[in-house]
Amino acid sequence: MTSMCFFYSGYICDVGDHVVVINTKDIAMPGTYWRTFKYFHHTAFPGGFSQASAWRVHEIDPTLIMYKSVYTRMPGTLQRRYQIQRLHLYPDDKIPDEIQENLSDQIIQVQEVPKRLDEYSEKEITEFPKLFDWPADYVKDEYKRHITRKKPKNFKLK
Repeated sequence: MTSMCFFYSGYICDVGDHVVVINTKDIAMPGTYWRTFKYFHHTAFPGGFSQASAWRVHEIDPTLIMYKSVYTRMPGTLQRRYQIQRLHLYPDDKIPDEIQENLSDQIIQVQEVPKRLDEYSEKEITEFPKLFDWPADYVKDEYKRHITRKKPKNFKLK
């Protein structure tokens, strides 16, 4: 009986890597997802349903979009709660020392984060090469939003 193996798949078998994600405030979404993608939440009480667009969720907590996207893509087993505890998200590159000491490997950043317009100095903006200069008398025409059509003479409702 001493050679018998027991396997317990519960949370006691805590083996696996921890994942540290930094700079979650600089994530990108394709197209118009910042405006159109909605995150839902329900408190399980009557009238407890709420929704928020992606830009609003990111404004409240810069790590929440990454957390929700990883959590929803994990298999829906009982292990999901324990596995998500190994995910450490930080909005900038400041990591606590106890986690920094245990880092063993790093994935190289795929794409560099471009500078925002407010991060450029006035000198850089003025020295940027212009394709053309606008004429001094150039004025944009206002776009007419409401275009009214006249009904045809023989228009009748059936």
